[in-house]
Amino acid sequence: MSRSIGIFGGTFDPVHKGHITLAQDLKNHLHLDEMRLLPCRLPPHRALPLASDSDRLQMLRLAAANTTLEIDERELKRKGPSYTVDTLRDLRNDHGTNCAIVLCMGVDTFASLTTWHQWQNILGLAHIAVVSRADFSTPLDNQIIQLLKQHQTTVPDDLTRQPCGKIYLTQLSQIPVSSTAIRQMLAANAQQAIPALDPDVQAFIQQKGLYHQ
Repeated sequence: MSRSIGIFGGTFDPVHKGHITLAQDLKNHLHLDEMRLLPCRLPPHRALPLASDSDRLQMLRLAAANTTLEIDERELKRKGPSYTVDTLRDLRNDHGTNCAIVLCMGVDTFASLTTWHQWQNILGLAHIAVVSRADFSTPLDNQIIQLLKQHQTTVPDDLTRQPCGKIYLTQLSQIPVSSTAIRQMLAANAQQAIPALDPDVQAFIQQKGLYHQ
């Protein structure tokens, strides 16, 4: 392969240390040349972000400042719903057919893959790396089970040896924190220190008065 690029998407509302640590761990574990944080503008399957596009982008820049992670702004610049399949097509057009593209997601997101726009086309454009949890018990539907039977690999290097088409499951450690819980803490006490937030990110939140009641 000419190059390998990981994509780690989300609303990042706000970005927290769990996002950054997991993205870095995935980059290292999968031996990727790049890992890109991909902020979503209009998520098709969840409520709209509370913070503006520009504020979420600035928080990402602050959180990723001392890492090897990169930020891909293409979904913030695109009108309409932020469909992953459109983003993957854009990346293919940018980097050609020989680039390995790895779409990274949690197992709960993977379980809902068959509800995504044009989900059947995703493995023709990228690999999927799924971060699972030992305590995950949500059942997978039959279409997801069949996808795993056809495309799963247990060898992480398979994701950089070919451009697309594989599903890889891993149980990398995760920081037990969520953006929802952080927003609730900020709303309850705007000045409290939240260890799961990068200090520069929290200072920005306080400066802009984000998530406060």
